[in-house]
Amino acid sequence: REVRENIWEVMLKPGKKCPPSTKLLFPFDASATVLEDLDDGIKLLEFHSSLSVYDLLTSHGQVPLPHYMRREEVLEEDKTNYQTIFANKPGAVAAPTAGLHFTQRIMDDLALKKVSCHNLTLHVGLGTFRPVKVEDILAHKMHKEFYELPLETFQAIDNATPESKILAVGTTCCRTIESVFSHVDPANKLKARTDLFIRSE
Repeated sequence: REVRENIWEVMLKPGKKCPPSTKLLFPFDASATVLEDLDDGIKLLEFHSSLSVYDLLTSHGQVPLPHYMRREEVLEEDKTNYQTIFANKPGAVAAPTAGLHFTQRIMDDLALKKVSCHNLTLHVGLGTFRPVKVEDILAHKMHKEFYELPLETFQAIDNATPESKILAVGTTCCRTIESVFSHVDPANKLKARTDLFIRSE
């Protein structure tokens, strides 16, 4: 997660070998200095490069495949296959997998059936890679994730009638909507970070 220009929260492995002041050298025109140890094994790094970190990720990074795919090799087609068609803002550490099956043809078919589709943003965070390690599910700590609910999407939900069917595709969307509408004045919470934990009790 970008904290400010060139300063990022990152996961390092093995993190114990990289205490603060450690300098990391990459096999391309970039280096980084460990500034601080944060919670849950996260490190705060300052990057040194003529390129932005986003550019470095684009040119040298790999698609973060979900662990259940059980393969180490990253294929070129993963860049399109493991990405939603409506993704347009950098910031997530993984794709929202519930939306991967949508194609443009499906979206066109939904439009023909008068299904109104509205977008939102939630940057899937490190929590998606964190297993639950506690016996009591209520003790599990969720990472905060940035979300933004566009005003148009908010109004479409807020103006829905009791007969309307509102379908949130995946916990990413559901988490954003519930985070906004759980406030007394939801219109003032359209852009924030959430640690809402969706679970059944």
